[in-house]
Amino acid sequence: MDEAHKSLSKHRYEQALTSLSSANLLIQHGDYEGAANRTYYAVFHGMRSILALEEKDFSKHSADLTKKLLALHRTNDLNRAIEDE
Repeated sequence: MDEAHKSLSKHRYEQALTSLSSANLLIQHGDYEGAANRTYYAVFHGMRSILALEEKDFSKHSADLTKKLLALHRTNDLNRAIEDE
């Protein structure tokens, strides 16, 4: 894997952390709908971070991303990708 994909993965991981932090703040202020939105994006950016390590990507929220997540989960590659990070 090249440095560009590692850097992209790191950037997306940081986006995920920022979204998760925002979700926590929204929960503290009672905005649960907003928190759910930010949590969704935390997961979305986190998964795109993992996909960047595989040199793959999805630019939109689609069934293709869901299929990829399920495939990673079924083969246990998701756990390995997280552990390697």
